[in-house]
Amino acid sequence: MKYNLPLALALLFFLTACASNEIGHSKDVNPATIYTQYSITRNKGEDSIRCRAQYRFAGQNGTTLVLSQPAMVSLDEQQLTADSSEFEGAYYQQQFAAPSLKGTHYWFYKDINGKTFKEPFHLQLPICNTSFTDSIQPNNYTLSYQQLHTSVEITVQLSDSVGNDYSFTRKLSPQNNQLQIEPAFFDSLASGPVIISTYINQIWPLQNCPAEGGTFSLYYFIQDWQLQLVRKTN
Repeated sequence: MKYNLPLALALLFFLTACASNEIGHSKDVNPATIYTQYSITRNKGEDSIRCRAQYRFAGQNGTTLVLSQPAMVSLDEQQLTADSSEFEGAYYQQQFAAPSLKGTHYWFYKDINGKTFKEPFHLQLPICNTSFTDSIQPNNYTLSYQQLHTSVEITVQLSDSVGNDYSFTRKLSPQNNQLQIEPAFFDSLASGPVIISTYINQIWPLQNCPAEGGTFSLYYFIQDWQLQLVRKTN
C-alpha cells in the first residue's frame, strides 16, 4: 500500500536534508554560538524510543559538533558518547524501551568552559483504547486515549492505496481525551484499503541552552489500523 507522509513530517525531512552533515569540534567555536537539538523518536514498527542530542555551530543547519572535553552531555545522569553517520554528522544517542521512558527526565549539557544547562522534559505517552472492525464506512468515529497527564497534540492521518490522504491535528487534555473522525474526512479517499495512523509530531523551543538557542522535538508513532473503506451503494 502506498503511504504518503503527512506535510509536517515531510517538512521535518526537508529541514533535515538541508542540515549540514559536516563534523567539527566544540573547542574550535565560541560556546555561545552552539545550537542545541534534543529529539525523542519512535517510528512505526519499533519497540524502542531513540533519545538524541545534537550540537551545531551557528544555527539549526550548521556544522555538527563533537563535544571537546571537558564538555559533555548526559541523559538522566548517564553520560553519552559521540556517534556519527554519513548523512547526519555527529550526535549523541541512547535507546530505551518505550514503556520505561515515561515520566520526568532531563538533559544535562556542560560546555567547554564549565557552564551547565539542564533541560527537563516529561513524557506521558497516550494509549489508544479504540478498536475497529476490518471494514469501515464514512461515519463518525471516536478515538479514545488514556494516560494523559498533560496536554498533547495528536495527528491523525487517513490515507488510501492510490496516494490520497487527509490529516488533522487536535490537542488533547486530561479532561477531554478523545478525537473525532468525521464522515467528511473520508471524502478524498478511494474505496478499498485505507490506513488510519496516529502519531505525535511537536517541536518546542529549549528553555535552558546557549544563547544561539535550540529545540526539543518529539515524533512518536502511536498506532495505525489497516482497514477496508466501504461506501454504501444505492
